[in-house]
Amino acid sequence: PTSEGGVPSAEGGVPHEGRVRVLDVGSGGGLPGLVIAVSESEWEVTMLEATRKKCDFLRSAALSLGLRHVSVECGRAEEHGHKQAWRESFPMVSARAVAELRILCELCLPFTRVGGYFFAMKGPLAAANAEISAAENALDKLGGKVVNIIEVPDENNVGLGTRSIVVIQKVRETPKEYPRGVGRPNKRPL
Repeated sequence: PTSEGGVPSAEGGVPHEGRVRVLDVGSGGGLPGLVIAVSESEWEVTMLEATRKKCDFLRSAALSLGLRHVSVECGRAEEHGHKQAWRESFPMVSARAVAELRILCELCLPFTRVGGYFFAMKGPLAAANAEISAAENALDKLGGKVVNIIEVPDENNVGLGTRSIVVIQKVRETPKEYPRGVGRPNKRPL
């Protein structure tokens, strides 16, 4: 199900037609990339990870799980975001809480197709709202618009508390100068 306007809702539905391409940026140990791949066997899931050792693990895990619709690319978002085959070509992009939202926007929105969605996994709602406020300039420059915040309760009582997923729709193309060079988004956030 989706909320008004086809925006992904807390119940989980994502509007799409045909084969869906998903990019998980900074996949690390496979969250959420491997989970998405296991739960959505019809989707083409690409995991982008900068650390070779983690890439090797992700490839091994995907092979062990029989996930033929998964590919792992070892590289930096700052570099891949300028490759024509990658740029603005994914209807869905995800990233776990690997950086502040304004940094994640610069790393992830260049991959997101106009009209597509970037899902940023963040902490508690109050912290997510603070990050959204700090990211207003980045969102404006990069062509993103926050359209929903999904609260995810800690149903298994693992001590994480309620987490948030910030849903950002790509409303226009990202200027060609973004993402900036390796390390620049972290050192000088927009």
